[in-house]
Amino acid sequence: MGLITIPYFCRKYDFHEADVLRNIVKFLRIQPVTGNLETRGMRFYREKDLLFVYDQLIKMAEIKKTDFGEV
Repeated sequence: MGLITIPYFCRKYDFHEADVLRNIVKFLRIQPVTGNLETRGMRFYREKDLLFVYDQLIKMAEIKKTDFGEV
């Protein structure tokens, strides 16, 4: 795993909510490897960091499904 942008990560893992991922990354203050959270332009993140956030979102969605039925 290497460096990846949020849009490419979303395409690679078939995640259709790039804005949700961006907001969570910003909330958790996960720093990009290139640039910072305030600059514009391409920000590359460690793929393993984004994958961790993505996996947690999926787990939360699965828990919600089992606790409350199909959402």
